[in-house]
Amino acid sequence: MVLFRLLHISDLHIAESGPKRYRQSKCELPLLKEIARYAYKYRDNIDCILISGDLADIGGYDGDTRAALSFVSSPSTHNDVPWLIHKQGAPTLATNDLPVRLLPGNHDRYKSSKRFPGSKLFDKHFGKYWNDTNGISYNQETIKKGGESIIVLCADFSLRSEWDGGSPIGFFGKGRVYNDQLETLKETVNNIKKDAPSSAILLGVHFAPESDKVLSGINQRNLKLINDSGLLTATVQHGINFLFCGHTHKSIFYKSKHNPCLEIHCCGTSSCLSKKEDTTFHLLDLYVENSKIIDSESHGYRWDDKVMSFVFTGKKEASAIA
Repeated sequence: MVLFRLLHISDLHIAESGPKRYRQSKCELPLLKEIARYAYKYRDNIDCILISGDLADIGGYDGDTRAALSFVSSPSTHNDVPWLIHKQGAPTLATNDLPVRLLPGNHDRYKSSKRFPGSKLFDKHFGKYWNDTNGISYNQETIKKGGESIIVLCADFSLRSEWDGGSPIGFFGKGRVYNDQLETLKETVNNIKKDAPSSAILLGVHFAPESDKVLSGINQRNLKLINDSGLLTATVQHGINFLFCGHTHKSIFYKSKHNPCLEIHCCGTSSCLSKKEDTTFHLLDLYVENSKIIDSESHGYRWDDKVMSFVFTGKKEASAIA
């Protein structure tokens, strides 16, 4: 049995700064700096960084998407503080030399602050990390350790049109598993199993399946992944038993009701501060044996204003939906 430790961050909502900023993003620079510092400090104990969407605040604004890309990939020129691009500057994950697996969220697909979906700027700027076929992407380079390996498969279920959200004014926050994407996902999994049969498959999506069963109030209606049952059935058919996601801004770790063998890990938001949201990142411990994920644990870190840092809040396992 081999332990893979993955740093899971999500919902960064990074925005271009400056006096002409169109509106105030909730992303807090000190939190991004602390995430980058943590990743650098513990880089020898982390096997991969996972970012489950909403890297940019408004993906259709070139400045926002470029700023998000800079956080992921810009080199540091500051030797004393290598997690900063330059002294007193913006943070970067690039100096960790860790593999990064990421996917877009609904904010990355917004064309403007009016939040209509359909922006393609993410594909343009993040091509090194996101090379998709019909919204399905994976890096063929496996993450290897101790005779085992994992492949991170990612799917973008952002709406193609506002009309796909159920109504022209009810699309905010929703995603949809399109039937053609589902077929592409199944075909891709089959190809992975053929080309890399000794690798465990980890699936990443932005929208949390069955979130309507674990959330309450307005979020229960507004953050839904439409046709999530099709995705969950596919995980049963293809033996996928771990999924990481974001979107809810809540730190939740639960077992699917549709597929009790599937564990779903929602990160929370890693760089936005709000009393109604969970400002967290997580270390995911995945135990792999004979090319399968056989166990997992989540180690949570929550932002604490008193110490201006993320503090460890304990570890937990996936719980059943009530």
